[in-house]
Amino acid sequence: MEEANGRNSCQLSEQQETPSEEVATVSIPPIMRIPREVRGIIFNRLPQNEIIKLRYVCRDWKSEVDDFCEFSVILDERQPYLERISQLRIKKCRVFHFMDPLPINNHNAIENDEEIVNNMPNFLKCPSLLRSLKIQTDKISPTNFHILIKDTCQNLREFCAVLPLHILTYNLYPSELYLRFDNLTKLRISVSTMPNEPVMGPPRFQDQLFYKILEFPMKKLKMLAVEIRCLGFQQVSKFSSLILSFIAAQHQTIEHIDFDMIQGHGMPLNEIRPLYDSDLKKIDFKSLKKVCKLESIRVVNSTAIGIDIWSEILAQQKALRFMETDILPAPNALYKQIILNNQDTLVHIDIGDLTIDVDGEDEDMKHFDVSVFQNCVHLRKLTLDRNCLRRRPPGQAQSAELINLHSLPEYIEELAINYFLVLSDELLILFSQAGQNLKSLTLTQCGDSGEFGVDGTVLEKIISLRDISFIEISPLNFSLPEERVKLNAILTTFGYNQDHSYFQLSKVSHNFQISFDDFLP
Repeated sequence: MEEANGRNSCQLSEQQETPSEEVATVSIPPIMRIPREVRGIIFNRLPQNEIIKLRYVCRDWKSEVDDFCEFSVILDERQPYLERISQLRIKKCRVFHFMDPLPINNHNAIENDEEIVNNMPNFLKCPSLLRSLKIQTDKISPTNFHILIKDTCQNLREFCAVLPLHILTYNLYPSELYLRFDNLTKLRISVSTMPNEPVMGPPRFQDQLFYKILEFPMKKLKMLAVEIRCLGFQQVSKFSSLILSFIAAQHQTIEHIDFDMIQGHGMPLNEIRPLYDSDLKKIDFKSLKKVCKLESIRVVNSTAIGIDIWSEILAQQKALRFMETDILPAPNALYKQIILNNQDTLVHIDIGDLTIDVDGEDEDMKHFDVSVFQNCVHLRKLTLDRNCLRRRPPGQAQSAELINLHSLPEYIEELAINYFLVLSDELLILFSQAGQNLKSLTLTQCGDSGEFGVDGTVLEKIISLRDISFIEISPLNFSLPEERVKLNAILTTFGYNQDHSYFQLSKVSHNFQISFDDFLP
């Protein structure tokens, strides 16, 4: 009897300790029933800070996060997490500081930089996964720069790099493989040959890295943005030739160009010179003429070297949506042609240093007729800056330099006119008709006496516009007594002293400016 009771007690104890299969099945969370690969896809849809928290749930999830999740990281060796970052699956990386040498294999056998690169293991766990690399700092050593791009370039979609003098002078070891950007769609490069510290004589640089990046055509490239700071005509010619040759090679895919050439000190601002013959020979002009389907272009060149080629590129466009230029010279005849060619598509126009033609031996300055924009039905932003180097001769009677403002498209939202004499009556008609939808208005040096510029009647009309959010006008026209009374009434209402020379008003913080990046895919 006691034996039987003992057996029953033992069986009961085993039943209590061992849960049934049904209970065990119910206790498994639903998320754990799906394949780990599918969980990885789900995890990747979460915010990055939430993904990091998942690593602390359990060992399985920690492993899955490390195996499947992709991260966007900031690379800064001054922070303690550098080693951990290198073990992540990284899809986007921004480099802030990366100067210290990395650990290498076979350290005793290393004799030069070439062997350092050859013996360096991959810094990233999955270099082929990286899609966006932005090296937007000069705080990176040439060797680390070399190592970081050598295994990632073929799969990158976006590459941004600052190439200061210490990177350009680095002796890059030739290779036809690791600098092929076959899948790149966006390329931004900033190059500077100007030393941070004074040096004796002109800087010597091999610029091999810059040439290597642009050596091969990029089959999928859509956007090219280049900023160059250099010294002397030879460097300007050399870099201009390189960029133009590269654009010609990309004529089948390129849609967006942003070119910014900043001259060093000691070069004349308005010295119009062609490129060196040796540099011109490197440009495939036949292919360059095929670059005619750009959606956006920005050309800012503080020199007049090679401007004739950029003018031809601008003139052959047929589908521009965004155009921003600041080149010398900038004849209004050129821009009239560009605007007419692209009137069905233009959304943003910004013309700097617009040169007004001179008529006859008397050097009578002509005007720019704004009616050329009247069929730009999609135009939302217009900026016109006159070239102030060509001034009206002393003693010449003043006349309007900008006419037919009333013909501007009615849906324009941002308007800036700088250094053009404009009749007050023209402005009054503009703000009574076409300018009804303006949100931002800037008028600089449009006249401060007689019949030119913003008087009291014009300013009354401006501040009454329905959607206006930002106004900046300098100077105001106080020349007529009745207009002066109106101006002072408005100025005192908005807290200015009487006879204050300019007027600025921001009703709300405005963030509606259109920029180059808005037109990128």
